[in-house]
Amino acid sequence: MAPSFPLTTSPWIPVYDLDSGEQVEVGLAEALSRAHRLVFPVVRSVDVPLWRVLTAAYDAACGPRTQEEWDLLWRAEAFDAAAVGDYFARWEHRLDLYDPQRPAFQCADLDDFNRGADQLDPARLGGESAGFFHARLDRGEAPPLPAGEAARRLLHLLSYDVAGIRPAAPGDPAGRGGKSYGGQLPPLASAAHCHAVAGASLKATLMLSVPPGPRAEGDAPVWEREGPPPRRRVRPAAGRMDLWTWPARRVRLHPVPDGRTDRIAFYDGDRLPAPGWTTICALDPMTAWWDTSSGQPRPYTGTDPAAGSPLPWTAAHLLGDTGPYSRSLEHLVQACARGLLDDAPVSVALSAPTHTSRHQSAMRSLEVTTIEAGTAGQLASPAVRAHLAGMARAADHTAELVQWAAHKVMTRRGVGGYSREVLASRLSPAALDMAWTEAVDDSRPESDETGLGAVAGRWQEAVHAALDCGLDALRLPHAVRAEIDLTLQEPQRARAVRAPKRGVALYEAFGGRYSLSQISRHPDCVVSYNLLRARVEEQGWPAQKAATTPARRGRPKKHEER
Repeated sequence: MAPSFPLTTSPWIPVYDLDSGEQVEVGLAEALSRAHRLVFPVVRSVDVPLWRVLTAAYDAACGPRTQEEWDLLWRAEAFDAAAVGDYFARWEHRLDLYDPQRPAFQCADLDDFNRGADQLDPARLGGESAGFFHARLDRGEAPPLPAGEAARRLLHLLSYDVAGIRPAAPGDPAGRGGKSYGGQLPPLASAAHCHAVAGASLKATLMLSVPPGPRAEGDAPVWEREGPPPRRRVRPAAGRMDLWTWPARRVRLHPVPDGRTDRIAFYDGDRLPAPGWTTICALDPMTAWWDTSSGQPRPYTGTDPAAGSPLPWTAAHLLGDTGPYSRSLEHLVQACARGLLDDAPVSVALSAPTHTSRHQSAMRSLEVTTIEAGTAGQLASPAVRAHLAGMARAADHTAELVQWAAHKVMTRRGVGGYSREVLASRLSPAALDMAWTEAVDDSRPESDETGLGAVAGRWQEAVHAALDCGLDALRLPHAVRAEIDLTLQEPQRARAVRAPKRGVALYEAFGGRYSLSQISRHPDCVVSYNLLRARVEEQGWPAQKAATTPARRGRPKKHEER
């Protein structure tokens, strides 16, 4: 008799139980019915796919459809246990990990188990050369995995498998010689995941991550859909639940009698029609984006070139009214503005996958970082949000300015060994966690412009001090260091990164005359260079208005959001 592991009731989701004060594992049904007494911290890459499955289950089982429903559910102690129980009773036959007809998240029609259980190890995505992400696997056969661990790793593989050549399922007409070429990254591996964390419970975090809205026509998580065929497909996503549980690969687990997984079938799966970023941006609120002048969104990473992880002020960029954005965090800000979170501390969980090359065939890093964003009271204030976003932009601009000046002077002086990339990593104001925390703590909603300006001034001093330490660490000759300092003191450099070439048109903006390239690098410019140029040269906008008017974000229609 085939083993069974129902994901609805079997323990496999690691949570902290506020009642017992212990780390435990629960099934999907308990995770939602007791979400108000459980905590699920997203701190590792394996947590993110599981978080998105939890979000899809919440959205499908008891998610509110209107703002009024959301507010009522927020004030309720718990999710509707009856609704949760009825939902999982209806779909439990589709959520058994080893069901012979419809194994959860898998393709039942596969019977050629062409990979060992080690294929599920997240370390494999890093490849042989990825020192940080790749922990070397044993050369021998991997031991069978317990069912709960196999389920978590299955979700990770479906969410983060790398691009490139993949096995084609037997009989797949798209395959050539048993291989599927041009493999596409899964949606989660294509963009930065982010969601807000405020309040202690899983219930609060789930609700703050997803804005309410009606279910889009045809949208459903993978367990509500017909089982995927073995062959790969190119199809549009029907909605956000479809995207959160997207079957990017065809996988089937092979269990041994005691319920562990010893082998898997592994092949290429569903692909999104191009351009995939537009679909992900429109449907998935738990992602972060830039708007571009071409109308195509670009994923936002917010990573520090020195460490490859988000900077302490990354959340401030995302919570501002201009620049990069996330609809999940916009939903959070609206909840703060309605006074529903009192003055609770708020943080942002961010994960931005990076790959070793443009082919995206191996993962370089897949960190999850939790970044403090302030308090709900601060985020409810438009003035404080704009102030925090301005401090974040100023820090980035100052770092870029110092890197430019150092590279220019060192190149002219013949100081070798420091490319722009090396200087970006050596002259990054990353070690400013405490200074940023102090600046955020001092940015109170009741402060006037003078008070907020003083906070911004102290923050800028800390940024300059950190960059000075970085310059000191380069141990440059005194004359070179003095010339760098002199270059940074030139008045025109305070507003632009590089001087305009002779004959380049100059425009009135920000109290001076600058080229479009200079204006695009000003800390108060909130649009890309291409959009700035199109507005000024083609549409006749005044330069400063063109630079400070946010790009119009292409929001999906309401019926397309779900």
